[in-house]
Amino acid sequence: MVLSLKTRVSASIVIVVVAMGVIDTVVGTRLFGDSLVTQVQHGVEQDLNAAYLLYAYRLTEIEDLIDRVSGEPRIASATESRDPARLSRLLSDRMAALGLSHLTVTDPEGIVIARAGHPDRVGDDRGAGQVVRRVIEDRAPTSGTLVIPAIDLELEAPGLADRAAIRIVNTPMARPSDQ
Repeated sequence: MVLSLKTRVSASIVIVVVAMGVIDTVVGTRLFGDSLVTQVQHGVEQDLNAAYLLYAYRLTEIEDLIDRVSGEPRIASATESRDPARLSRLLSDRMAALGLSHLTVTDPEGIVIARAGHPDRVGDDRGAGQVVRRVIEDRAPTSGTLVIPAIDLELEAPGLADRAAIRIVNTPMARPSDQ
């Protein structure tokens, strides 16, 4: 079968146009996909940086609040006189005013002198705890994130464990957890 010159030229043009269309589609999709992934990754990175800065600011803010509370003359006086009832009342007032979840004063060895949330629970040793131990060793404020067992949270204030609980949502790629 002999095709006319017109048919052969038309077929060649159609093949070139279709091939170029396929190549353009593949290249365009690839470039768009790479660009989209890069933009999404950049957006996530920016969001994480913003979250980290807010977190660091909040930690610094809490350190400053605790530093101010510990320097208040009435609290210092009640601490020095070892008056747990008066100290607990003062701590409770400061805790509420500052929006803190709990506020506890220990002696230099980590023995609890007073608690804002549980005024009747004093004398237990918190010196072995990670945060208190670090403050005692460094003689400086410390801050960070720590998973605290529910029993320890309940010791600080009634209902604190329920308020602090974070529901863990299982996702297809998540590792199993019993926390």
